[in-house]
Amino acid sequence: MKFNYPDYLFTWSQFLLIFLVIGACLPTIVLVFKSNKAHFDPTKHMVLFTQIASKVLLDVALIVGICGTCIGLLSLIAEFESVGGTYQSVTYILFPMVYGAGLTGLAFCLRNESFKETIDFKLSVAEILRVIVVFISLVIAHAYVNRFPLGLLSEAIWTYGFHITFFISWSCLAIFLAKRDVFAVLVDANVAATLVSVGLGILFWFADGANFETSKINIFIIARLLFLGTFVHILFYYCSLINGRARFDRTNATSWHFAEAASFFIFLVLAPVGLTEYLREEADQTAIQQQHQMQQLEIEGLKRKIEALLDTRNKID
Repeated sequence: MKFNYPDYLFTWSQFLLIFLVIGACLPTIVLVFKSNKAHFDPTKHMVLFTQIASKVLLDVALIVGICGTCIGLLSLIAEFESVGGTYQSVTYILFPMVYGAGLTGLAFCLRNESFKETIDFKLSVAEILRVIVVFISLVIAHAYVNRFPLGLLSEAIWTYGFHITFFISWSCLAIFLAKRDVFAVLVDANVAATLVSVGLGILFWFADGANFETSKINIFIIARLLFLGTFVHILFYYCSLINGRARFDRTNATSWHFAEAASFFIFLVLAPVGLTEYLREEADQTAIQQQHQMQQLEIEGLKRKIEALLDTRNKID
């Protein structure tokens, strides 16, 4: 069995997509490190930096990767015309999520449970605004690289109503009935609203699933809702650093919720040919080939009969 290694995998242009994930995480890591290093012995600065990096990467790296993948998927669906080059485009779509997963795995390896010193994950408002500006700039640049016109985010704007309605409803119920912390409620409500909105989108998609052309808009809307959920979640994370809340959040748990939803949706849209599908297609092709052979035999038989009739006619004449 020969390993399939296409020429368009792991190119320099694909490698550069990692800057979306690194650029969204590195400024926060550096700023938190600067605000804490004065309180630690210089011999512990490297350990301090790795623990801060581990925490930040666990919190947002995977979600930033999913956000970038959603942008690539939106571009593919918006410009889809033919199958040619689709799988090459898919590699660019999936690489941000792969990089996010890789950096999240690195963060698990860097995490040191024996490090008991308290790290203050707190930034000033000005620092947070700078981090947000950097992140938004990276998202715009990523959309430009993927040739996705951001104006399409305003198409069928009413579909955002699903996400907004669920978000506001659940936030109000949790704040007034459960008496939970407002910020924690907003984070959880955004995750829940995203998951339910994506689920409803998939339901509508299956209603038109028999025809790809008519269901493209549903796929686009689902990808856009998933992008909105991840984008808002990342902004919430940055804002949580105002009061140093990040160390108390369950952001690494919510990362997996987004990852599960994104993986399921992306597999539905971009799944490669599997074994059972290949066997079905091979059986269909075999049946079609046999049918063509039978038809060819019938045609040849008819030709011989016509030739025989023509010969008979010529003899009579």
